[in-house]
Amino acid sequence: MEEYEQLLNEYATKVFYEGLDIQDFKEMKRIIYRLDDITQNLKAKLKKYQFGLKNYGLACTEHGRLLTSREDLKPLRQELDDYLQLQLDFFSLTLGFEKNALYIRPTEFVKRNTSLIHLVYTNNQSPRIYKSAYDRFSFCCQFHVDRHPSMEVVDHEQQFHCYGCGISGDAIQYLQEYENISSPSAIHLLKEIYLIDMEDKDIRYQHPLVQKYRKSLLSPEFSALLTVGKTRAETLPDCYRKRYALMKYQQTFRSIERVQEKETIYYKDNLPKQKVYRLPFPNFD
Repeated sequence: MEEYEQLLNEYATKVFYEGLDIQDFKEMKRIIYRLDDITQNLKAKLKKYQFGLKNYGLACTEHGRLLTSREDLKPLRQELDDYLQLQLDFFSLTLGFEKNALYIRPTEFVKRNTSLIHLVYTNNQSPRIYKSAYDRFSFCCQFHVDRHPSMEVVDHEQQFHCYGCGISGDAIQYLQEYENISSPSAIHLLKEIYLIDMEDKDIRYQHPLVQKYRKSLLSPEFSALLTVGKTRAETLPDCYRKRYALMKYQQTFRSIERVQEKETIYYKDNLPKQKVYRLPFPNFD
């Protein structure tokens, strides 16, 4: 705990005096994922101890200590709350950096403004779609015969992975594999579907692939799926994954509105104005 608190203070100090660069951002993202592993482990322990107390009147810790009441769980709950707060503090710094970063590659800009959930939903042939948590959905895999949903899609991470056949990737790789097209073609297809950087380009509204994905994006069924996912995410405990997921839901709803209104967004209009992320010194006391 002290190690992460010290890192947080170091980054907060650097934000004020120097600003953050891309390496700082990457390291903070790694710290957030490490903290997530710790909090998930603490949650599992807490759940295990609560089960023992409820059903047997006692629980035994991994160090051999006996727990006989819910009062004995207070230190563990406090530790969990402290780690969750650290996650949110690091999240706040990374969010500020993402809004003010010096350079976002054009390809990354395209991926950020697309919805992997939408792409997979468009080609889904099974009525079985499982909503796990936040913006995590499970579909029947579209790359092998799958009777039970085994392909997990996490929209804010722009990642899909099948636990059956092992295939994984992002939105571009998904289109490459499913539509059997090249990477440049997949990027251009995403631009046409979501009206991204289409200045001086032929927007082929009549192309069959564009029509297929546009029809799905604007369908009431897809909006209903997003609404259910967003509503459920809002009820979950506050953490960085929840915040990322809710921002992604909001962005996807905005994309639907843009496409309906035929409004294009441009990479050049979203270039940040400063080299590094700086802000007034945050108060972490």
